[in-house]
Formats: sequence, C-alpha cells, structure tokens
Amino acid sequence: MAEESSPRKHSESSASKLLRNAPVDLLGGILVNSIVSTNKSTPEPNTNNLQLASKKNSARDKPALSVPITTLNFKNFVSKCGPVFAVQEAVEAVIAWENPSKTIAFACMWAWLALNPVYFILLPNIVLISILLSTHTQRYPNGTGDDLGTDPISGHHILDDPIEGSPDESQHPHLLLVDVSARLEPRQLNQKKFSARVSPDEHTKFNGRLLSTIGSTLIVPLIPWRFLLLLGGETVFILNHPYVQVWLAQLKSASTSSV
Repeated sequence: MAEESSPRKHSESSASKLLRNAPVDLLGGILVNSIVSTNKSTPEPNTNNLQLASKKNSARDKPALSVPITTLNFKNFVSKCGPVFAVQEAVEAVIAWENPSKTIAFACMWAWLALNPVYFILLPNIVLISILLSTHTQRYPNGTGDDLGTDPISGHHILDDPIEGSPDESQHPHLLLVDVSARLEPRQLNQKKFSARVSPDEHTKFNGRLLSTIGSTLIVPLIPWRFLLLLGGETVFILNHPYVQVWLAQLKSASTSSV
C-alpha cells in the first residue's frame, strides 16, 4: 500500500504544480503575443520624415541673419545689377512718353536706324558709353575738377591706394583651370551622349533644320526688313501714347459693355 501511495502522491504533486503554473504561463504567453503584435503593427520609420526632421534641425541650428552681412550682399547685388535696372527704367520712361521731346527724338532715331540697319552694330557701344557717362556724372557731380578720382564719401583719393592683385588668382592659378574644366565637362558629356546614339528622330530633326536653313537663306533677302523694323518700332511708340491708351481703354470698355 505504501508503494502504491507514493506514485499517486507524485502524480498529484505534478498536477498541482501544473495547475499552479498554468496562470503564470498563460499570462506570459499573452504578454509575448502582445509584444509581437505591437512590433508588427508599428510602422517602419519613413526616410522622408527623417530627412525633413534633419532639415528642420539644421535650419534651427543655422545662425540668424546678420544685418551687416545682408546689407553688404544687397550692395554687391545693386552694384552688379544696378545698370540693368537703370537701362530698363530709361527704356520704360521713353516708351511711356514721360518726356515727350525725348520720346520723339528716340522715335526719329529709330526711324533712321530702321532705314539704315547697318548702324545697328554700333548700339552696344552707344549703350555702354551712355552708362559710363551717367555713372561718372552721378559719382562726380562737379565734373573733371579736383574731386576726380576721389571717393565722395571718405574724401580719400583712389590712386593713393596700392594696386595689388587678387591673392587667390595669383597664388592659385590652377583653380581657374579647374573651374573652366568643371564648366566644360557637362557639355562634353552631353556631346558624347549625343554622338553615341543617333536615332531616326534625330535624323529627321537634322534634316528639318537643314532644309529650314537653306529655305530661310533663300527667303531672307526677299523680306523687307527696313519696312518691318520701321513699322514695328513706330507702332510701339504710337500704341504707348497717353491719348492712344485712353482711346484703347474706351474701345475695350465699349466692346465689353456691348457683349
């Protein structure tokens, strides 16, 4: 009897252990499943979001804009692009009839150039000379007196400063060659790509351009260029006259009201 009771006690003890450990095992399984499900449900980090966050952080890390640096950059921009804006304003003033005598003079000059188109080659030099003269008169309003070559703000003579070369260009001339080669490299690559592959479309484009060049060469001498230049230039002056602008506005309003 004692031998039979021992296995029963052993089986009962093992069963009781299983019953005791069952809630713990069940709870552990639930925790493992929940952890695995959360790992699967969490999306992978998006590279675009990371890049945007890094850009925002880098923008925050940048120092604030400095007023002296911004002013210096604006002065450099104006010194380089100022003549372009000045020419644009002068052309607009002439076309808009702000000074009628000047506009009439330019209209007569355009008529003379249209009838003699050979002198169009002198226009770039005339524009440059006018820009230089206007700049000189603005910097030195007293003419060619004692103030010539003197800074109007500081009063210091320009020739008193020693003339020195740029250290970057004198000490590192190979940088200029590197810059030139870097600018020419993309064009060389495009030329190699174009010469490497020639498709039928490119053949048709080449043939079309060749035929158009030959045809235009034959037709261009027959076009009345003087009459077209004269008509086009004088039409611009006439259409921008204040009286013509008022008449065009009335005509436009009448046409819109009739519709």
